[in-house]
Amino acid sequence: MGSVDIKATFSKGQEHELKVSAYQMCVLMLFNSIDRLSYREIEQATEIPTSNLKRCLQSLVCVKGKNVLMKEPMSKDVGVDDVFFFNDKKKFRYLP
Repeated sequence: MGSVDIKATFSKGQEHELKVSAYQMCVLMLFNSIDRLSYREIEQATEIPTSNLKRCLQSLVCVKGKNVLMKEPMSKDVGVDDVFFFNDKKKFRYLP
């Protein structure tokens, strides 16, 4: 598993480059066209193995001050009934 750089464009025009894993990139790219996704929708769309997907989502949600995603219900654990979303409109693209 490698890492990739993606550019996040926020609704106020702010851009940030993020270095993420390939799994994290796959998850984040899903949010370009959909505002909210359930765990099961992410699992089905990415086909990432369960243990890896939970770890990936946890790293995107639970890193205080650097969390790209939010979830309901908000907790440190990722469950199959959780729903994930952004606080702000963000677009991600791969940077070669």
